[in-house]
Amino acid sequence: MKLRILAILAAFTLTLAAAQHLLTPKYVGDVPEGAFIAEYYRADADNSVIVLGSSKAYSAINPVAMFNSHGVTSYVRAAPEQRIWQSLYVLEDTLKRETPQVVVLDILEMYNGEYSSEAYNRLNLEGLRDPLVKAYAALESGAELSDGPG
Repeated sequence: MKLRILAILAAFTLTLAAAQHLLTPKYVGDVPEGAFIAEYYRADADNSVIVLGSSKAYSAINPVAMFNSHGVTSYVRAAPEQRIWQSLYVLEDTLKRETPQVVVLDILEMYNGEYSSEAYNRLNLEGLRDPLVKAYAALESGAELSDGPG
């Protein structure tokens, strides 16, 4: 009887693990850039410079080098294909936590259309922590964003 219960529990656990693996969006675990927006909350909120924008911004700006060479604290809250309207919501979310002296905005995505795909909407917006900001961003994007990791 005990062996049968253990077998049922093991089968149930394996089924749940398989379902989680299949249903978890790829950007959550498989794409490192998928955590960029949410990772911000693990760092200190004492930055002089905040950088927003697309992959060009996070590829070109190195906060460690900026600190080592100029003593400037910074954080890059950029993410792949972050549109200008998404940057606005990321900035609004950031300003609820800290007040940087300078905000750098990569404007390349201004030329790539107004809306990005659902996957990129989620990649850029699900990590936002403020529920009101996230709700407005979801309305703007037409997506139903989850509570996410924040």
